[in-house]
Formats: sequence, structure tokens, C-alpha cells
Amino acid sequence: MSEIPTRRAALGALASVPALALPAVAIAAPATNVEHLDAELFELIAAAREVSARLDAAEKAAEEAYERTEEVPRHAMIVTEADTRIWKLNAGEHFTLDHLESMKQRQKHRRARSWTFSSELADASYVATLDDKDRAVVEILAASEAREDQLVAAVDEWDEMRRLARDRSGETAADEWLEKVQAEHDEACERVATTRARTLSGLLAKLAFITPTLDAETWMGRGADMGTHEQILFSIAVDYQLGLEGARQA
Repeated sequence: MSEIPTRRAALGALASVPALALPAVAIAAPATNVEHLDAELFELIAAAREVSARLDAAEKAAEEAYERTEEVPRHAMIVTEADTRIWKLNAGEHFTLDHLESMKQRQKHRRARSWTFSSELADASYVATLDDKDRAVVEILAASEAREDQLVAAVDEWDEMRRLARDRSGETAADEWLEKVQAEHDEACERVATTRARTLSGLLAKLAFITPTLDAETWMGRGADMGTHEQILFSIAVDYQLGLEGARQA
């Protein structure tokens, strides 16, 4: 019984096959009748490559616009000494965005109710029925509602100022363009994925299209997040990439 070749040996053998080293030629000019079977696939891959190039440019433009956007400070969202009596926070620190979002949600629920702690505190007859401990609790909760309203208003103003800053720097437009090109890229890649390769050249062209974005070390780290069959499929692309690298270095 013959020995089963190792992965690296198999890669070496594959690298010696001319079709493996020249997928771009097959894409650009299918010369034989056999290769012509994948003419549509080659066209789709060429179109997807063009969209990929535009996506790279759009991502770079979005990053540059983000770097140009001026930072809007959150001066009004700093914990005060009075705040430390309401929440277990340290004076002088910024409220976290998660905390501020929780305040916004609580405000929304408050406005949907027919009563609040602030309204109860304003009801003298109700307050007169409370002992000192309960009255202190109502006072703290009423103070938290008033402070949350202040902070939510500050967040809304901050969000608007940030929106204007993003508009001025071009970040908003760049993000919108990136989103549009990303959708085109996803559609182009889906068309490639759903078009069957009918020849070896077509199969290798598919592999050649995705290998520039692959990283063998990254894929090894992602293995646990994929099913076993998906891991094998992914490894084929990585093997192909390593084979090309070996062919270039030979």
C-alpha cells in the first residue's frame, strides 16, 4: 500500500502544475474549448476583482475621513459630587456611553408611565405619609430622574455636534459610499460563489480570487468557530495560497 503524501508534499506537487501557477491567464483569456466552459465564471471573478479594488479605496477614504473628523468633547457628561450620592461612581470621571444609553431607555419608560418619583415628591400629601427613610429614597430617585433628563439632553446635543463634525470632514459621505460599495462587493462575491466551476482552471480561479485575503495563522485561530467541513474547505484555500508562495520562491 503506497504512503499517503503529507500536506506539504502535496503542495509541492500542486505547485509544479502550470495551471496552478497561472490562474490569472485562464481568467483573462480562456484559450481552449474546455476552459471556455467557465467563461461566465471568469467574467464574474474579473468583475468581483474590480469591485474589491473599489472597496479597498472606499475603506481607505473612510479611514482618512475619520482621521479628519474633529473630536467633540463630552464636557457635560462628567460625574459630579452630587452624582456620587445617586450612583456609585467617581467624581470627575466621564459617564460611560453604556450608562448614558441606559438613562435614555429609562427616560423613555418614565415618559410612558402616568407617574414618576419626581411627581410623587411634589405631592405634599403623599410625602407626609412617608417616614424619613422612605422619603430619602424617593428624594434620591427623584434626583436621579432629573439628572438623567439633563444627561440625556447633553447626549442628544453631543450626538448632533458629532454628526455635524462628521458631515464637515466628509466622514458621513465616505461611510455611505463604503456601505454602498460593500453591498456591491457582497453581491459580486455571492455571484462567484454560486457559479459552479466546471474545469480545473475555473476552480483554481476561484481559489486565486480569495487567497489574497487569507492568513494561515488567522485561519488556524478561527478553526474552532467553524464546522469540520467548513474547516476543510477553508484549508484548501490556505493550501493553495501556500502552494503559490512556494512556487514563487522556487
